[in-house]
Amino acid sequence: MSLFHFGSGQSAPPTNSISTDVCVAGAGPAGLACARLLLKAGLSVVVLEGRSRIGGRTKTEPLGKGHVDVGAQWICKSQEHINSLLKELGLEDQKREQKWFTDIKASPEDALVRSGSENALTANERERLKEIARYIQRLSDELPEKTHPEYHEILQEHDSKSFEAFMADHLESKKLSETETQNIRKELRQFICNTFACEPNQVSFLFVLECIKSCGSLYLLADGEDGAQEYTLRCGLGRVVEMLGEKIQE
Repeated sequence: MSLFHFGSGQSAPPTNSISTDVCVAGAGPAGLACARLLLKAGLSVVVLEGRSRIGGRTKTEPLGKGHVDVGAQWICKSQEHINSLLKELGLEDQKREQKWFTDIKASPEDALVRSGSENALTANERERLKEIARYIQRLSDELPEKTHPEYHEILQEHDSKSFEAFMADHLESKKLSETETQNIRKELRQFICNTFACEPNQVSFLFVLECIKSCGSLYLLADGEDGAQEYTLRCGLGRVVEMLGEKIQE
């Protein structure tokens, strides 16, 4: 494993033993932010990273005359910590609003009615997607607080299945034909791929519910205006991580 020892100003070489107050696993945004807070508190910190770079799932690659984020890319107004960090790093002017959102505020239940299917959705398909959206929203709203006596049991139930498993359990309906069911499956898959950059079988249902809850609603997670996919950075999120790493080593 690569060993990043912040506080000394340089990455330390691998060694069998090292003395430190705190060891942080992972040099992604969360790990670097954690190391930064610990250093501010006057503690020595070792950050262990399995890759040859920092950033974790945040990475910006060159593309033509510009660049592209191949990992995390979206930022929204409600993310106070990252917005505060952008201000501190002098990157607020790098915000670039996206303009492709559709106006679904008048009907939040249409959050899952996207453009994943090849043909226009039938009335039955739209209605079924609205029913699923209402159900997902209700489950997200009902996620318990950590002080709830059944907190771990409820979360384990949702975390034990993927979004793919959720679809398998809830797509079937006597009102729908096989073709309509498959079109709905395409819409839901498109929602997961667009929002989480992975397949439905690669993300837990709990993670989806928690993301919805953190954004305030399903339609804010699914769309852009005032939602989770509000804007990107011209410099790429990878630059934020690089500057955070540099700041830690100052």
